[in-house]
Amino acid sequence: MKIEFYNKFDNDKKVLFWILIFCFVIVSVFLIKLICNEYFIFGNNLQMDATGQFGDFIGGVIGTILSGAGFYFLYITLVEQRKSIQEQKEALENQKISFEKERFEAKFFDLIKLHRDNITDVKYRIFIKEKKETVEGRRVFNLIYKEFLESFLDVKRFCKIYEGEVYTKRKYRKKLNRIIKENNLKTTINDLVIIDISYLILYFGTGKEGAILLRHKFTNRYTEDFVYKLIKFIQLKPCKSNTEGYKSWNKFKATELPILKRSFNRIYRNRNNKAFSFTIKNYNLLENYKSVKYYGGHQYRLGHYYRHLFQCYKFLILQKTLNESEKYFYGKTLRAQLSNYEQSLLFVNSISSLGYKWEFDHEHDLEGQPIRLITFFQLIKNVSGRRLVNIDYRDFYKINYEFEER
Repeated sequence: MKIEFYNKFDNDKKVLFWILIFCFVIVSVFLIKLICNEYFIFGNNLQMDATGQFGDFIGGVIGTILSGAGFYFLYITLVEQRKSIQEQKEALENQKISFEKERFEAKFFDLIKLHRDNITDVKYRIFIKEKKETVEGRRVFNLIYKEFLESFLDVKRFCKIYEGEVYTKRKYRKKLNRIIKENNLKTTINDLVIIDISYLILYFGTGKEGAILLRHKFTNRYTEDFVYKLIKFIQLKPCKSNTEGYKSWNKFKATELPILKRSFNRIYRNRNNKAFSFTIKNYNLLENYKSVKYYGGHQYRLGHYYRHLFQCYKFLILQKTLNESEKYFYGKTLRAQLSNYEQSLLFVNSISSLGYKWEFDHEHDLEGQPIRLITFFQLIKNVSGRRLVNIDYRDFYKINYEFEER
């Protein structure tokens, strides 16, 4: 901008210089003509009429030129003032944008620090290798991820009992079908159902309070018979500290499907009959209903964690002062804080009913476009492998996965 100003200033000086030269030439020509005709102010042959006409001519020509030059420079001055005002406005706007970015960065990095603090504060008391241990930080997500895999297999095993039966209510099936079509998912309603049930069991647990929350969540989605039997089936799985009970559960679950179905129906019908027992190697499996549950729930661990992470990315996507590449850059910075297990769990959370807002039940940005946080920020780019159990990540999200770059 300074260079343009100086160039313009030089051009104006050149115009003024040539105007003065032009005026000087005209005056010089007429003065020379006067001298040649022997007109002198103090001479005897001075003709006042001719001199007056000459003066009028000089005054008219030179005056007009100088007036034109004056208007020209007045116009230039006004234009320059207008440009100067515009430049000041732009400078103030740039200063405002710069200030907004600085304020955004300060808040964004505070959010990252808070995210790290959230991970550091996570603790999980768990039975490992026949003894209780307290696991902290990122290791907790490794264990929760493995628990989800077990929950998925347990739920899938139970659903085989209902294979061929419709246990999903019509209204909920329509909602899942809409999600599949609107998001071009290469999956089935049944797969979404099993994933959702598995994650909610992991999230709420199957203890007394967890069972109440699960029934509340499932009542409007599945048939009553399915919901109650599902919860009672999973409640038979005790904490590993109950060694005999845990072994009996694994043997029970591994029986052939027809036998498993008959056995569980007997257990379910007689669950309140104190005289009834279902013995596996001298252990009454119904004792597991009194035991601490394997799925204790992670609501207080994962709830705050995902709410904060979601708000971080929503805060980022709605920034007016950032373009898309800048938003992605900051999003990638936050994504770098997530371990592979965290990203895998985020994937599961996002395709469960608790996390549809990440992508499937999308809100809209400032321009009215749907917000797809997982896809835009490629939040599961670093997941390990192509599949989670038999779930292919690519069937849900079309992003540039790290495993495809190897």
